[in-house]
Amino acid sequence: MDDIDFGFLEDYGDRVVHWEGTLLFPADVAVEAVGEFKHKNIRLLGIDAFDSSTEDTFECRNEDCLDFSRKEYWDYSVEELCDIATEHIQSRNEFLFEFIEP
Repeated sequence: MDDIDFGFLEDYGDRVVHWEGTLLFPADVAVEAVGEFKHKNIRLLGIDAFDSSTEDTFECRNEDCLDFSRKEYWDYSVEELCDIATEHIQSRNEFLFEFIEP
C-alpha cells in the first residue's frame, strides 16, 4: 500500500482546534475536508467525534464516532464513504471531528 499524505489537513490549521497534538474540525470545516478526501480519492478509516467538557478539554463521544474499518464498509467506494461521512458530520454538527489516519 502506498503511503498516503494527510498533510493537506494541516492547511486547515487556522480553522480548527489544536488540542493535544490533534486537529479537531468544526462540522462545516470537516465537511469541506471530506470533500478533499473524495477529490484526492483517499479512503477514510473513520471519524472521531468530540464534545467540549471544559474550555481546554475535549471528550471523545464513542457513540458518535464512525469506524470505516468494520467489515460492513469494506466494499464501499471512496465516494460512498465520503457521502456517509458527510451525512454523519452534518447530523452531529454540534461536535468537533478528528479524521483517523492509517
